[in-house]
Amino acid sequence: MTEWEKHMHRNHRLSIAALTVAAGLSGMLLTDMAQARPKLPPAGDCQSMVAATGGKGIWFGQFSGRYEDLFDRIGPLAARGCFTSEYACRRWTNEILSIGKGPGLMSCRPYNEVR
Repeated sequence: MTEWEKHMHRNHRLSIAALTVAAGLSGMLLTDMAQARPKLPPAGDCQSMVAATGGKGIWFGQFSGRYEDLFDRIGPLAARGCFTSEYACRRWTNEILSIGKGPGLMSCRPYNEVR
């Protein structure tokens, strides 16, 4: 075997090893991405909002439903938060509904009715 052939053979083995490592890493990343819970829209912290306002004018929203990952697995999806208006609360629940799979249970009501 000539020096050139030895060089090419060694480079070929290195290429195969590099491709194997790259395929393994990309598979792990894809799996992590597929299993990641969806990012939910931000909601206000009820405790601090109620402390600042006494609960007056605060709306409490909650959502319970399901989401589907990239591998068609279904998982639970639940969130709750407080808002300064009914509109902001309903917008938040509808944003989460667009992330979820199928309809979920959602509600928005004045915070003083929650207790």
